[in-house]
Amino acid sequence: MFWQKVFTSRYDAVIWDSQIATVLPGDNVNRGSTARLRARVYSDLDRIRLLRNRIAHHEPIISRDLAADLAAIKDLVQLRCTHTAHLLEEAESVTALLPQRPL
Repeated sequence: MFWQKVFTSRYDAVIWDSQIATVLPGDNVNRGSTARLRARVYSDLDRIRLLRNRIAHHEPIISRDLAADLAAIKDLVQLRCTHTAHLLEEAESVTALLPQRPL
C-alpha cells in the first residue's frame, strides 16, 4: 500500500515531475506525460494489491481477470527494468497455464 500511495497525484511536484524518468526508465509510451505514467503505475499497483490481498486471505481468484493481473505485473517490471522484464518472460509459467483454467 505504501508504494501505491507514493504514486498519487499529490507527489507529482515533489517527486514525479523530476524523477519519474529515472525511476521508471522503461517507459516508451508516456514520454513527457508524468501524470499519465504515474496514473498507469498507480492503477497497476492497485490491481496487484487486490490480487495479493485475495491470495493472502485465501480467497478465490478464479473469477479475476488473471491475464490482466499478469499484464500489470509485467508492465511494472518493464517500466522499472527491461532486463528484468526479459528474465520474467523467460521464467514465468502463468501464461501457459491460463488457457487451462476452468470457465
